[in-house]
Amino acid sequence: MMINTLSVSYQVCSDIMKNHSKSFYQAFKNLPPDRFRGVTAIYAFCRFVDDLVDEKDESVLVNNYLTELKLLAETTNFRDSASEELIRLPWWSAFVDTVEKYQVSTKAIMDQLLGQESDQCFEFFETFSDLELYCRRVAGSVGAMLWPMLAKESCLNDEKQADYLEICYQLGIALQLTNILRDVGEDLRQRQRIYLPKYLFIQEGVTFSDLSTLINEPQPIPEWFKNIWCHLSLVSNKYYELFEKNIHIFHKDCQVSLLSAARIYHAIEEEVISSGYDCLYQRHYTSHYKRLTILKQVNKELSSSIL
Repeated sequence: MMINTLSVSYQVCSDIMKNHSKSFYQAFKNLPPDRFRGVTAIYAFCRFVDDLVDEKDESVLVNNYLTELKLLAETTNFRDSASEELIRLPWWSAFVDTVEKYQVSTKAIMDQLLGQESDQCFEFFETFSDLELYCRRVAGSVGAMLWPMLAKESCLNDEKQADYLEICYQLGIALQLTNILRDVGEDLRQRQRIYLPKYLFIQEGVTFSDLSTLINEPQPIPEWFKNIWCHLSLVSNKYYELFEKNIHIFHKDCQVSLLSAARIYHAIEEEVISSGYDCLYQRHYTSHYKRLTILKQVNKELSSSIL
């Protein structure tokens, strides 16, 4: 009976990922079945926590869940100490099974919870270190949680686990920086949030108010904004490059998907640059043709190398 219940829980996780992120589902569906099920369980957990912070009218419930999940991460005892509320969640048993089976980093789980919690009471970032910590928590932690399922066989028991986890964190930081660089206008207009760190504005002799004025009074993109944008783009470039140099540490059945996904997402920054850095009044995507071109190039590169 327990096996059947666990099987149902994993199916729920798979459905959650397939319904909410078809690209994520496609990227990892060719992994060995056990690993793929683990990926779906981690995704279901992250989806749940991410959705929690959007429940503005249920702040008490949100805080209760986050508090309990942080306590479980601290004690690393997800199976025996969870409340009935958590146990009743249809994806929970699959998540607990995955954490135990793959020894998922509880530090990464805690980082995810702290990152989502910080979005509840958003505060502007003073320094790049503040921004990087945020990116590390909300996005880098996902890669670190998935590492045991995405790792190359020979790397799973390697003594360099801390180094491998750091590469996963760095990829997440890169992806989150791209997300921030794409959505500057949308974040400010719809959420009243500026993720760009304050020190870069000070360096350019401007303020957050100057950016707000740009949003409310459309005009050509000024040089000071381009400079701020490019500074963060250079940082994301560095992290993408580090990830590419280490693509060989990942399972052969997800290397193409991982590298393609990273390059396709990174290419969004190229689209912003091509528009004259206009991420204030429009949202950018990589074209279908660009995505196919990247996928073709990645397949060619990886098929011609010994991984």
